[in-house]
Formats: sequence, C-alpha cells, structure tokens
Amino acid sequence: MMNELVILKLKQIADILEIIGESVYKIRAYRKAVEALNLVTEDISVLVEEGKLKDIPGIGDAISTKIDVIVKTGDSYYLQKLTQEVPLEVTSLMRVEGIGGKTAGRLYQELGIKSIAGLEEAIETGALSKLSSFTEGKIEKIQRAIKFLKRGRTALPKIEKIAYGLREKLMQSKLLTKVDIGGSFRRRKSTVRDLDFHAIGKPENFEKAMKYFTEMEEVIDVIATGKLKTTVKLFNNMNVDLRILEEESDGAGLLYSTGARSHTIKLRTLAEKKELLLNEYGLYNKDKSKLLASETEEDVYAGLGMCFIPPELREDRGEIEAAMKNALPALITMEDIKGDLHTHTNYSDGKATLEEMIKGAEQKGWEYVAITDHYGKNKIYNPLDEEKLQKQKKELGKLVEEVEINVLHGLEIDIIKTGEIEVSKEILKEMDFVIASIHSHFDLPEEEMTQRILTALDNEYVNAIGHPTGRMFSKRADYGLNFSKIAKKCTQTNTWLEINAQPDRQDIDDHLVFDLKEKALIYIGTDAHYVKDYNFMQWGINVARRSWCEKKHILNCLSFKELQKMIK
Repeated sequence: MMNELVILKLKQIADILEIIGESVYKIRAYRKAVEALNLVTEDISVLVEEGKLKDIPGIGDAISTKIDVIVKTGDSYYLQKLTQEVPLEVTSLMRVEGIGGKTAGRLYQELGIKSIAGLEEAIETGALSKLSSFTEGKIEKIQRAIKFLKRGRTALPKIEKIAYGLREKLMQSKLLTKVDIGGSFRRRKSTVRDLDFHAIGKPENFEKAMKYFTEMEEVIDVIATGKLKTTVKLFNNMNVDLRILEEESDGAGLLYSTGARSHTIKLRTLAEKKELLLNEYGLYNKDKSKLLASETEEDVYAGLGMCFIPPELREDRGEIEAAMKNALPALITMEDIKGDLHTHTNYSDGKATLEEMIKGAEQKGWEYVAITDHYGKNKIYNPLDEEKLQKQKKELGKLVEEVEINVLHGLEIDIIKTGEIEVSKEILKEMDFVIASIHSHFDLPEEEMTQRILTALDNEYVNAIGHPTGRMFSKRADYGLNFSKIAKKCTQTNTWLEINAQPDRQDIDDHLVFDLKEKALIYIGTDAHYVKDYNFMQWGINVARRSWCEKKHILNCLSFKELQKMIK
C-alpha cells in the first residue's frame, strides 16, 4: 500500500511543478521516478529501511530523500510547500484530455479555476471562451472529456493492489474469519466505481472489526458506520464498503455483494416463482421458517435449480437461463493462451530490447510472439524507418536461432485520417503480421471513423485492427464505430479485431465482444512495452470471459501451426 501512496505523492509533485512552469528536466525526473517505481515489486518501506532506494534506476539523492519522508510520515513536506503556491485540487484539471500543466496553470492564474467543477462553470458562464486560444471547437472537446471523466470509474488494474492490500490487512486483524472482495471488482469489470468487501466473523468481534477498518492508514474519511456495514473514503478518493455477516450466511452474502444488481434481482424473482425467499442471509422457504441454503454460492444456486455461475457472467445476459439448462460456456483461461501478437521493443517506443522481449515471451511458456513495433510518420512513438526495420530484421534473424519460441516479425502502422496506410506495400508484404491502429484524429463523427477503418481493411496486407475504439480510461472515451459494418468487412478480408489488454485500454469492451465473437475473428494482444507487461494478458482474458468467450473464440489460443494457416 505504501508503494501506491509514494507513487501518488510523486505524481502530484510532478503535476504541480508542471503547472507552475518549473524546469522540464526537474519535472521529467519526477515522472521517471514514478515510472521506475511502477516497476518495483518490493515494498518501498523495506527498500528505504535497507538503504536500497537509490539502487533503483531513476531515483537520485533529492527524490530519494523525499520518498524517505513520505514513507516515514505518510506525507510530503515538499508537496505541502508547493501547494501553498498552487492548490493540489488544480492538478485534477490535468485529467481532462487536452489540458496539460501549462493550460491548467493558465486556468488557475487567469480565471481562478481550481477544479473540474469550476471549469464547467467557466464554460457555462462563457468565461472560458474569452481566454485566448480557447476556440469553440476546443471547448466542445473539453466538454466531452469532462463528461467522460464524470463517470468516476477507475480501471480495475489500477485498484487491484490496493484492494488486495486492504483485504490482507483485514485478515491480519484476526477479527474476521474470511474476507472477500465483491462488486464489479469480483465480476472483473474493466472499471470499478468503488469497492465492496464481504466478510464473515463472530458477532462479538463485529464492532472491533469495524473500528479497525475505519482506523486503517489508507482511510481519510469515515462516511457511515454501523455494526454490520461501514463506508469509508480512501486516500485515492475511492469509497469502500465493508459488510460483515455470520458464517452461516457466507455464500448468500457473497452472492449479494457480488451482484450485478440485475442478476440478483432476477434470482430473487425466480425464487418468488418457486415460492422461496432469497436475501443476503440465505435462501428460505416462503414463510422464512426454514433456511434452505446459505453457506456457499454453489448451495444457493443449486437451491434455485441451476449450476454455479462464474462472477464474470453475472450481468443478466442469459446466464441464469443457461445455468438452469447446465449450458454455460467453458470460459477461456490463461492456460489456453499460446502466444502474444502485439508487443513493442526499444526499436520504437518499447522499453526492453528485442532479445529481452522474445526471451520474456519464451519464459511465459508460449509457443509464439509477434514483435510489432511502430512504423510510420507519427514521431510520438519513435517509429521505425526502413533502415531501423532492416537492422531489426537482421538482429531478429540471429536471435531466433537461440530460442525455441516462434517469432513473427510484424509492425503496428497508423491508420491516417483518410483511412490510408502510409507504409509501402513493398515493406508490408515482407512482414509476418501487420496491425493497423488509429493514433490521431479521435473526434471524427461515427460515420467517418467507421469508413476510416473500412478503408484500412481494404489493404490486403493488414492482418488486424489494434485497440479498435481508441479508449483510454484515464484520458478519453471510445469513439463511435459501426461494428456491424466493421465485423462484416473483417470477415470478408480475414482481418482480426483486437482485445487490447493494456490496463488503461481493455479495448474492445466486453459488451461488444459478447456480440462480435460469433461474427468476427478476435485475438488478445498485451501491447507490451516491458517484459512484465506480458502479465497484462489476464486483463484481456477478463474481457473475453465476461463476453462468454471460450478458447475457440480467441485466435491466440491456436497452436502456431494453426495460427499460420489463419494468417495466410
């Protein structure tokens, strides 16, 4: 948990430094420190205690000292000093796509805007339009970005460590017998709004457990407290509910806590039709004189005449009807994955070498990996040019002789505004796997954006469309697309659609994959930039499982021999 707090404080320092116009080198130092700490798996508190903090690349004396203070006090005196000049709240403006530190500084200095709510007010009153460079088009983009942010949801991967850390601490208290995390977290939704903890224990410990919960160091506010349920706010402003029940209600309580609401309502309606009563305490006969099932979820489902339903499927999409017929899908698992088809190296914007990425994939036990560095004119991604491509090809030729894993030499190329591909066919036809992706002009109307992808699909050398909707949870919403037309064209051209497993993308969304899995060819790509990013595969699998996907629906569950046939 300390790791997350340190990273948060350093990020806030970097944001304020950017807002006040500090040296770009100083800002970059804090950004690099955040990036480095995101790779650290050890407890930072232990590294501080052992004096090993400066062993981490990117952590110098000055930043090391500030981390030491955060670890020992839970706060940063340097950050406190900076916030005397610019309130910390102002950094929230930088979450809006199109607003960087310099613009946030202008909004604060010239209009006194401190928050997203203040920004909305400035738009409504017309004050923002009076500021130079804030055109009508730019303001419209800001409004769309604000609407997206107000959904108030956090990407699941960004909250997972915190959630598991809280659960571990609750168990360490010895006041509870068992603690589970329910809600959208357990259903593995791509984003979560808050956390729901379901716990069981002995009634004599309930009050002590609730007190322990409210006094945890991660808690900054207690919203509501009671003997059976308490709600708190964490340091990252996320709300957390803790509900405690007696042991005999474990299964029914976890089922209730997991949801989704539409799923549990349908279960209760089904119970009523069977002249039964279902609530968070158990499944009863009609007059509640007899408890029929409660200890496990399996018991409760069986009492309603169905098999166990995996949490990922509990969205009222027909899972209850399928469970009553024992006809639920055999959901895809990590063991079904045979390789990764979307990776980057330091030949473009990746952070690991070609050798490291290939051998890292081999260590995962995969049969194959595709190296798909960027190629094109978009300088943001440090793309390959023909000279670098040939150099990579030569190095790859030597490496494949040293490994057992099969390596596909591929590219990720830009789909420009018109839908064209700015890479010659002579280059593309030499590649084993080509991903075409949109990296710019995200605000086109749905019809134009759809046509843009349809045009790209006409290129005979394009094998796949990467991160199709372009969404990034921390930055922007997905753009509109007509997937009916795209799926039809993909089928005609034997082009695949990607579930991009990057934590901030998890794109395409499960509701789309649910509909597309029988209409289009789909694969999961990690979009890995570090070797550790291969672990992102699980986030893509979560999307696939929520979409009712079996291994037959996901192309990189194929063996290498089968995959080659599909590519051809």
